[in-house]
Amino acid sequence: MRKAITAQICLLLLSISLAGCLDRLLPQDETYDLGSHTYRADDTSASPTEGSSDELIRIYWTHTESVENALLWNHTTIHLEVGESMFECHISADGERGEYCLISQDGSEDHLWETGEFLTIWEDDTDIVSSSGTNVILHIYYRGEQIPGTSEVLVQ
Repeated sequence: MRKAITAQICLLLLSISLAGCLDRLLPQDETYDLGSHTYRADDTSASPTEGSSDELIRIYWTHTESVENALLWNHTTIHLEVGESMFECHISADGERGEYCLISQDGSEDHLWETGEFLTIWEDDTDIVSSSGTNVILHIYYRGEQIPGTSEVLVQ
């Protein structure tokens, strides 16, 4: 009986001492501090048409502190909202096509949205903005957290 109680006490003490160690072995939610990073979006100089391959919006990823952080594309989502419709955009790489809109980039790293890099959003076989122009609401997220920046652009 005494051995059983001693064994239980030892197991209890062992589990208490290992509690902090085991936390490092379990998957943790990844967090990313966007800090003072933001994006700025503007209408491109091109005029939209009734076609389905128009250049729509230019987006610039910037920061106001000395820390520069690039965003991984596999954790970044960009959606355009026009009226009742939502369009998911995809990075244009190696001639791949998106569902509704494509993102072209001018940086040197294809897997990153680099600080200071310009993105261009294009229609991809879908007429998102007609020749009359319209307001486009931007939804840009990194690891599920909305990135602060220009929320709406008049594309005309």
